Amino acid sequence: MLPRSFPGCCLLAVIALSAYGQITDAPGVTVLLNGSTILHRSPVSYPKAARDKSVQGIVIVEATLDGTGNVVDARVLSGPEELRRAALESILLWHFAQATANSVRPVQIRFDLPPRSNRLPAPDFFPSLVVLQRYPAGPLDLPLRHIEILGLPEEARKQLAARLPLHEGDILTQELADAVGRAVRDFDEHMNVGIRRDANGDTLLEILTPDYRGPLPAVYEPAGGPR
Repeated sequence: MLPRSFPGCCLLAVIALSAYGQITDAPGVTVLLNGSTILHRSPVSYPKAARDKSVQGIVIVEATLDGTGNVVDARVLSGPEELRRAALESILLWHFAQATANSVRPVQIRFDLPPRSNRLPAPDFFPSLVVLQRYPAGPLDLPLRHIEILGLPEEARKQLAARLPLHEGDILTQELADAVGRAVRDFDEHMNVGIRRDANGDTLLEILTPDYRGPLPAVYEPAGGPR
């Protein structure tokens, strides 16, 4: 979640990819959204105790959304007892698109006993606080070379991009950095924002959902390290 006061700082975080339609989480876990669009969500895990007992099946959950699309209540309609808690704990942290706000949405989560997998575990990465500094120590007062929005469905990504107060090629000032933070927070208060310089010295803006899982950005740390 972005801090209430954004000036001079930014956050970077990664966890798991949200999408539209069907999503694959842990090996053997498939989420069916039944036409809903998710802005971000917590991934569903396959309980080890259930795997050890060879328990599999489909858990059907009814999620109740508030006016912003956040899940405020959820109940299991059917499914193996050993798998219900994992489904509920995940869904209660989901955030649906605004178009489905103030509604009840069905979600199906299929648990299939997975074969042995060589998939690497999720990276152990936690948000870092980076203090923005002016060139040459930091990314301010330089042209913004690239804007990247990660973890959102394509339509939501376009909507957020249209709200940003700067574009690629603009000079990044402290005022614009603050305005970006406000624009992202107004779109979704859970989103994370990173402004950094890459290995080539270019200034980059990265906006991520809190559950994004993908390539980790190389976090820029100004002189003295994160505070």
